[in-house]
Amino acid sequence: MSSNAFLTALTHHIYKGVTLHASYARCKCMGVLCCKLAAFTPNTKDI
Repeated sequence: MSSNAFLTALTHHIYKGVTLHASYARCKCMGVLCCKLAAFTPNTKDI
């Protein structure tokens, strides 16, 4: 494996990790918001 290919793979791996972390943080934030909204709305699970 050449160093250029290694650097490309490494950069791609880091970029992928950062993107995954950002999307995870966004999902977590949305989850918290949904939980707070659910606490204020009547329970509709029984319907």
